[in-house]
Amino acid sequence: MRKKVCERCAKDFNTMYRVKYKTPQEWVFLCKLCLLEVKTNNAAYRYGGTWKR
Repeated sequence: MRKKVCERCAKDFNTMYRVKYKTPQEWVFLCKLCLLEVKTNNAAYRYGGTWKR
């Protein structure tokens, strides 16, 4: 089974979001809760797709 862990909260989720949100700009996977926190008023935020298990 494929598995991904949220870069911020370190928990495993069935659906993850590929984003760039900080400098330096690197692609990371975030859960929905962490995604909503980092994208608010963040000029560095970029969405890169949704990953589903």
